[in-house]
Amino acid sequence: MKQNKWISFFSLLLAMVMLASLCVTADAKQEKGRVVRVGYPIQWGLTEIDEDGNYRGYTYEYLQEIAQYTGWTYEFVQVPGDTDQSLGTLMDMLDKGEIDLMGGTLYSQALAETYNYSAFSYGTVDTVLQVLHDDPRDIVIDSQSNQKIRIAIIETSKMRRQELEEYCKLNLIEPEYILCKSGEEQLHALKSGRADALLNTSLNLFPGVRTIAKFSPKPFYFIMSKNNGQGLMQELNSAISSIEQADPYFFHHLV
Repeated sequence: MKQNKWISFFSLLLAMVMLASLCVTADAKQEKGRVVRVGYPIQWGLTEIDEDGNYRGYTYEYLQEIAQYTGWTYEFVQVPGDTDQSLGTLMDMLDKGEIDLMGGTLYSQALAETYNYSAFSYGTVDTVLQVLHDDPRDIVIDSQSNQKIRIAIIETSKMRRQELEEYCKLNLIEPEYILCKSGEEQLHALKSGRADALLNTSLNLFPGVRTIAKFSPKPFYFIMSKNNGQGLMQELNSAISSIEQADPYFFHHLV
């Protein structure tokens, strides 16, 4: 009788241990299997897709590193339209909870009223002036003498234009603006001789150009909807902090 009691006791104990193990395993799988829907506008240098359909870019690579700490997997969400149109659509989807996360966002008070920013930036972007790599004139910025430079700019880029104007005042540059509708048009203006330089960002990679000036550095962040209550932001902030502690220069490896 006593032997049967001990058998029953150990059977019950074994069943409880197995049940606890199953619960822990289920929780671990749920955590590891969290799928994060990421807005993926096509932005050169940040979020791209190559000719073979592979994702690449600074934000993409940083997300892969974040996944090493969080166990996240990603669903990259794209929408039709040019960069500005897709950004607008995706940010609206983020606000509605149709996607969970977007990167490459500069801080603004207006956006902060609608979205939660990550506690830490995950990179810095500079505004740059670039010329053709093989331009025989070897254009350089000389802040000690007056210069006239024809600069191809995107006509809708008001903030970058303001940054450029401030830089030009400080460096005795008299700019002549060549207004363009796209980066491709900027590059064509440069190659055709209509412009001496183009206005760009340090993460937007154009072939065959070199940088002659770099200014107005700005950190960029991940953003989420203020209605996101899944603990994603806490996990994200913890991961970015861990990445910086493990390798303070990690972002330099991605640039």
